[in-house]
Amino acid sequence: MDPQHAGTKRHLPGHLNLRGNFIGDGTVAAMAFLLMSNRTLLSLSFEDAKSALDGAKHVINHGKLKMLTGALEHNTTLRHLRFEAAPGLDCRALLACLKRNREAFKASVLRAMLNSSGHRLSNDLFDHLVEKGARYLDEGDALRLSSVNKEALDASHRLPREDGASK
Repeated sequence: MDPQHAGTKRHLPGHLNLRGNFIGDGTVAAMAFLLMSNRTLLSLSFEDAKSALDGAKHVINHGKLKMLTGALEHNTTLRHLRFEAAPGLDCRALLACLKRNREAFKASVLRAMLNSSGHRLSNDLFDHLVEKGARYLDEGDALRLSSVNKEALDASHRLPREDGASK
């Protein structure tokens, strides 16, 4: 690591942190528009953002929440969204979208792992294993599994097949 950046947080692809930035209603609207079609952003944070109008703490109100929730109804990849909410704001619909995305991610990792195992499973058994497995798998475990699965798949492509032919 170069000394100029020692002690600073490493940039993580797929994560956007607007902490400490001055943002306005247009920023939230633009992010909502982006989220409708974006398939790479995993987390977004408006925490500790400041209002572009007066520098006070930026707060998500009902209108902004409605924009973000509407966007997340179309988004399948964002798994974490952090913001300061106005008092009494009902965020259940937005939280349900984020939970759906986290569950879908875990299920996709399990599906990939089962598909790459080489075993032929009935569709019912396959779906049952994914459903049950996703309940007990947390997001960190899913990330580790996807990395191990990719490494194993890459290694299997490098090894010669038993019949001597290369893959």
